[in-house]
Amino acid sequence: MKSLFCKFSILVVTLLFSAQAMAIVQLRGHYGLGQPEGSSFNPSPNTQTIGADAIVSLPLIPIVFGLRYESLTTDEDIGATNEEVDLSRIAILGGYRILDTLFFIGALGSFGIINDGEVNSTTAGVTTATEIDMSTSLTLALEGGVKLNDFILGLEIGYMHGEDKNSNFEYNGTYGKALLGYEF
Repeated sequence: MKSLFCKFSILVVTLLFSAQAMAIVQLRGHYGLGQPEGSSFNPSPNTQTIGADAIVSLPLIPIVFGLRYESLTTDEDIGATNEEVDLSRIAILGGYRILDTLFFIGALGSFGIINDGEVNSTTAGVTTATEIDMSTSLTLALEGGVKLNDFILGLEIGYMHGEDKNSNFEYNGTYGKALLGYEF
């Protein structure tokens, strides 16, 4: 009986640790395809969101974690007022990959640890600057894509909630991102 147990243990260990090597680190950039609405502005054709992620994915474990940096800029004319928003966000990422082979599909969430920016409103040549320091910044998204050799192409669609109670600024709504990355 002991011999059978030893043989079964060796088989299990061999199968678990002889799986194909998977990439552990993903570096990817993203470009916003749609942005949530702010309390004092609506996304315009001049709204741009760009960012970068560093994600760690351990072999044989469907959980991913990492960091995200993103920057949102917009420039919009509202009647006689021009409003410019510059918002930067650094967040901790966490997620679960349902499928992580040639294709990847999963859920991804983020918690903002640094969320700051500025809203500049110009009316009749007078500019008023308001600092943004969001106390809360969360996202929940679905991501999916394809891995082509070491390159990644994908999409992320989710919901963001952010607010700064001091300056009465909110940033809530759905968003989309196109992903392009490299894994090693």
